[in-house]
Amino acid sequence: MATTLPKSDCSCDSWTKNSSSCEWTPHFVDKLGVRFFKEDVLKIILNRWCLLRLSSDSITKVDTLVSACDFEFDYESIEEFPERKGTYEKLRKKWSPDENQMMMLSLKENERMVNLHWLSVKLHEISFYLHSIITERPQKAVSEWKYQVLFEKLLQLFCFDTLSQPFIGTKKALIMGHTISSKADIICSRLDTRSDSPIICVCETMSEKDNASCPPKKKMKPDVAVTAMSRESDTASSQGTASSRSNIGDHNLWAQHIGDLLVYLDKSFRYDGVLGITIDKTWVRFTYLEVPKTTMKKIKETPANRPGSLKVEEDERPLFFYSEPYNYLSREDRKIIFKALMLIKKMQCGYEKIQ
Repeated sequence: MATTLPKSDCSCDSWTKNSSSCEWTPHFVDKLGVRFFKEDVLKIILNRWCLLRLSSDSITKVDTLVSACDFEFDYESIEEFPERKGTYEKLRKKWSPDENQMMMLSLKENERMVNLHWLSVKLHEISFYLHSIITERPQKAVSEWKYQVLFEKLLQLFCFDTLSQPFIGTKKALIMGHTISSKADIICSRLDTRSDSPIICVCETMSEKDNASCPPKKKMKPDVAVTAMSRESDTASSQGTASSRSNIGDHNLWAQHIGDLLVYLDKSFRYDGVLGITIDKTWVRFTYLEVPKTTMKKIKETPANRPGSLKVEEDERPLFFYSEPYNYLSREDRKIIFKALMLIKKMQCGYEKIQ
């Protein structure tokens, strides 16, 4: 069953004061009529974002590379890793490919998803940064910024060109009659950042406000009852598992993320959608905001003082897809994350070839 965010007590006046996506609340997302769908991460990439169709042979090559990057490191959290003599050496070994994996990687190096030298450098950096964090705890809390840097190194394993602070300027977009600003934490970009559509993916650091000391649980709570039209339910069954409010998490944070994606949409590889990743400690989710071109035109042209929600047809409403959270310290989760990232990179390389 598809849902929009429940109505809040905010008035239209609060909308007129809004100037940054970080100030967005569920009320603003509700005005846009956004529908939420919990979807399999690979379906988000292969079926929704889908820069181009990959052959079965291409996907098989990705699977081979995922196996070659199936490193031994396997923990649920940084706190679980024992602090003792030789920690860095153990980390380095657990984040390194074995002899057979090295052979597979060298054979697939021309696929442009992996560069052996670059991979080795980035694996060293990940091990070194993890070691630094481990040796500082529990005296020092791990900041969101450190987790952000760790994930950026993970992205760079697969030759993504990334931008982070202070190399990301403020981006602005006209939304419902107002100029809304945003500044992403990490952007995966084409090498030519001045092109009309340089953005591959927008990454944002998020926090679990209710229980900041614990990672988000992968098993979601059962859906609560939500009243919706049967038309929405039919659409949900064909597009993904639609979520109730209890399953989305902190809606204030989702609203901000959707605001960020909306602001960056006009610079996305896809003209009608933008790919996102949220980072919560070592847990990540893949997201995708899809906005039909006609709807985006209405979002830009709707005057600020117009009451009520955006006036669009049912099939014109923006769609927001989000995956389960995956922990890149967990070996099994990491395979899913790596496959998702390799598929994105594979599509990027193929798309750029035909441009």
